[in-house]
Amino acid sequence: MVASYGIYGGLLVACTALAYFADRTDRKRLLWGIVAALTLVAGLRAESVGIDTVAYIEKFSYIADGFPQYAYGFEASFKWIVRALQWICPHPSFLFTVFALVTNGCIVRGLWDYRRVSDFPVSVACYYMGYFFLSLNGVRQLCAVAILLCATRCLVVKRYFRYLLWVLVASLFHLSGWIGLTFLGGAMLGIGKRSVRSRVLLAAVFALLPVPAYFILCEMERYEGYFEEGAAQLGVMIPLKLAFYVCSLLFVFVLYGATRHFGALGEEGEFERNRVLLVAVLYGVGLLLAFSSYFMPILNRVGWYFMIFEGLYMGMLLKTKHSLHRYVFGWCAVLLIGYGFVHAMVENEQGMMPYLFFWQ
Repeated sequence: MVASYGIYGGLLVACTALAYFADRTDRKRLLWGIVAALTLVAGLRAESVGIDTVAYIEKFSYIADGFPQYAYGFEASFKWIVRALQWICPHPSFLFTVFALVTNGCIVRGLWDYRRVSDFPVSVACYYMGYFFLSLNGVRQLCAVAILLCATRCLVVKRYFRYLLWVLVASLFHLSGWIGLTFLGGAMLGIGKRSVRSRVLLAAVFALLPVPAYFILCEMERYEGYFEEGAAQLGVMIPLKLAFYVCSLLFVFVLYGATRHFGALGEEGEFERNRVLLVAVLYGVGLLLAFSSYFMPILNRVGWYFMIFEGLYMGMLLKTKHSLHRYVFGWCAVLLIGYGFVHAMVENEQGMMPYLFFWQ
C-alpha cells in the first residue's frame, strides 16, 4: 500500500510541477509529459486496479473472439472502435492505454485552452485529484467527457457546427455524450450579445432537450447493471461544494467585483470573459445535478460532463493577483478536493488500491 500512495502522490506532484513550468515558460510540449504520465499509469494497470477493469477485459475478449453481442453494456459504435484497435494490438492494456490517451490528452489540452482565465497548475491538480480515479472505471464515459471539454473552445468562438460534430464523436464512446448539447445552451446564455436568430436557436435547443435527455437516461439505466463505473460516494461534500460555489460566486461577481478580482484580461477581454462565464455556468449546473443525484442516482454520472469544470472554476478563483483571495480560495480547494482525493485512497472507493502494473 505504501508504494501505491507513493505512485499516486508522486503523480500528483509530477503533473502539477510540469503544469507549472509549462504555464510559466509557455512551452506546450511539456503537456505531453503530463499526458504521458497519466496515460501510462492508467493504461498499464493490472486487472485488479479499478472496480470495472475486469468487466471491461471480459467484454474486450468477447469482441476479440468474434462475439460482440455478448459485450453487454457497450454501444455498437464503441464495439467497432474496440474491434478496430484490436486489429492493431488485442492486448487489453493497449486498449486501456489508447482510451487513457484520449481522456487525458483531451482534458489536459482543454484545461490549457483556459489558462488565461484559470490557473493551469491548479486546474490540472484538481482534475487529477477529482477525476483520475474515476477514469480507471468509467472508461467510455470519461472519454466522452474529455472530448466535450476539449471541444468547448468551439463554443467560445461560436463555431457551433464544429462543436456538434465533436458531440457526435463523444457519443460514439458513450451514449450520454449527447448531453453535450446542453453546453450549447450554456454557451449561448453566457457569451456576448445574442441576435434574434441566436435567441430562437437557444429556445429551440432548450425546448427539445427533455426528449433526448429522457431516452439517454433510460438507456443509461439499462446499462447500469453491467457496469458500476465508479459510482462516487457523495457524502456531505456536494452540499459543501454547492455552498462554496454560491458564496464564491456572490463574492467575486457581486460583492467584490469580477474586474477587481481578475484584473485586466488582456486585449481580448470580452473573449476571456466569455470563458469565465461559460465555466461558471457549466460548473454550477454540474453541482445542481450532483446534488439532485441524492434523490435520482443516475444524475451523478450525467453530472460528470459538468463537474469536470470544477478544476477550471477553482483555478479561475485563484487566477488573481490578490494574495488574500488566493490564500483563502486555495485552502478551500485543498479541503474540498484534496480531502476527496485522500479519502478515495484510504477507503479504496474506486478499487485502485493497491496499484499494480499488468505484468505484476
